[in-house]
Amino acid sequence: MTQLLHHAVGEMGMYRKTRLNFGALNKDSQGGGRELDAETRSIMEAQSERLYLETKAVLERLKPLTEHLVGKLLQANEMSLSEALIEIRSFEAKPV
Repeated sequence: MTQLLHHAVGEMGMYRKTRLNFGALNKDSQGGGRELDAETRSIMEAQSERLYLETKAVLERLKPLTEHLVGKLLQANEMSLSEALIEIRSFEAKPV
């Protein structure tokens, strides 16, 4: 449990909005490391936040398609790639 908490809080930054693993970023190929300066850390946190928001927006935009595919998959129990692509094209062709 202690290792899990250390990983979640210390390494993955569960208390931070950006969830960056600065512990992994600080390590070099020999297992040593160097501290990130405040400017680099700030840039990385800003980029992480930007990417998080962009990803969230894409997922929100694709949610109706995802829900459609889930329904079709639950009905069919399995779906090939070609069948999935047909469903995607069909969904995208529907008027909004």
